[in-house]
Amino acid sequence: FGFALLPGFGVRVDDSPKYRLDFEPALLPDPDAPREAEVARLTQAIADVIGRHVRRSPDQWNWLHRRWRAERARSEPTTTAATSRTETA
Repeated sequence: FGFALLPGFGVRVDDSPKYRLDFEPALLPDPDAPREAEVARLTQAIADVIGRHVRRSPDQWNWLHRRWRAERARSEPTTTAATSRTETA
């Protein structure tokens, strides 16, 4: 949609119930770039920002979404009755 993406994180301050909000510079889409290439570029930029924050404060990170569920399902071997029996000539 052409909107700027503003990465931000809530970082717990010590053991208090207080949080500090840290924001990264806005990620701006290039309206003249090919859509597929721009989606890939912005997705990588977001992953890089998240990675920096996780490495900076790994104790404050929790990923709740099963991000790689589809990839894992494709890579796991499946056994069916047709593939599990041994054929003889």
